[in-house]
Amino acid sequence: MTKPHVLYLIGQLVRGGAEQQLYNLLAHVEPGATVVSFSPDGYWADPIRALGHTVIELERQGRVEVRRLREVRHIIRQERPDLVYVFIDGISGMYGRLGALLAGHRHVIVGQRSHPTYFPRWYLRLMPWLNRAITAVICNSYAARDYLIENGLAPARKLHVIHNGIDVAHIQATNATWPWPEDWRGKTVVGMVSHLTVPKSPETFIQLAAHIRQHHPEQAPDLRFALIGDGARRDEMAALVDELGVKHVLWLAGEQTDIPALLAHMDIFALTSRNEGTPNAVMEAMCAGLPCVVTAAGDCPHIVVEGETGYIVPVGNVAQLAERVLHLAHDATLRQRLGERGAARMQQEFALGVMARHYEDLFAQLFYT
Repeated sequence: MTKPHVLYLIGQLVRGGAEQQLYNLLAHVEPGATVVSFSPDGYWADPIRALGHTVIELERQGRVEVRRLREVRHIIRQERPDLVYVFIDGISGMYGRLGALLAGHRHVIVGQRSHPTYFPRWYLRLMPWLNRAITAVICNSYAARDYLIENGLAPARKLHVIHNGIDVAHIQATNATWPWPEDWRGKTVVGMVSHLTVPKSPETFIQLAAHIRQHHPEQAPDLRFALIGDGARRDEMAALVDELGVKHVLWLAGEQTDIPALLAHMDIFALTSRNEGTPNAVMEAMCAGLPCVVTAAGDCPHIVVEGETGYIVPVGNVAQLAERVLHLAHDATLRQRLGERGAARMQQEFALGVMARHYEDLFAQLFYT
């Protein structure tokens, strides 16, 4: 059976998480796909071309452009793909949706790569109508799929879930030197990688350190906490660290480029989010062999297996977070066992090749049935 020719539409090819997921997918499928970006000079354009795919970058002249719809329609009619995949839904995704429909294409797929609550209200009102006219929606989390169903934004029969893939080999190949302060040697390092935004609830991670210091003072001296990431709430989080008196045990590391190097020198990974889609940070931590303590936000319960690769606690429950972290901190053998199981789970179920096979199987199913 010949594999369908897929044309991918994406708003831009900047150095972002969704854009890298597109590159990862294209690196694991046969050459010959076409990628159309609505913005020029994308970071991933040449790497994608090097894989043997065609990249077309459109000039951008404004936020609302009828010309862009005409260009998309023309390209689709010229390329004549079997499937059109609007890789990221949203405002730029709407150009892809409408351009494909104007071209008269019968097999249009839309990627739901962020939780729909991040969309403007006017776009949410349009979604039921837009989703009636397409073949399928591919969500990268069950949380997004369930939200679409519960709010009547898309029919359940059109929804599919394919989680993000993870580059297991890249994360495990690091050979980094000690990244933490020298006086952290011999301590148990609890880390979190996250944007400092409201949905990620970084304050809960800081409160975790303070809770252990206040309620478990006999164990607090053996623990250190690293919060890696930047965002709009950085100053607020720095003030909270001072207010709660944990500056001597918690490091606000800011934005870091070599995350695998930091994961390699953690002992426990925590994620304290209130809202999530697919938690890439947790998947990377599991690849690195870390046991994870996470809140039951988004797809965390689908990624972490309770008691086998880590622990899941209710959102916002600092006391339970502390209990699970301390349980792991006391038992190096348990940490190793859960970490090894997590790494094996990532390799078997979430590696890039596994993700690519899920996509290819779904593409064939949608086109040939």
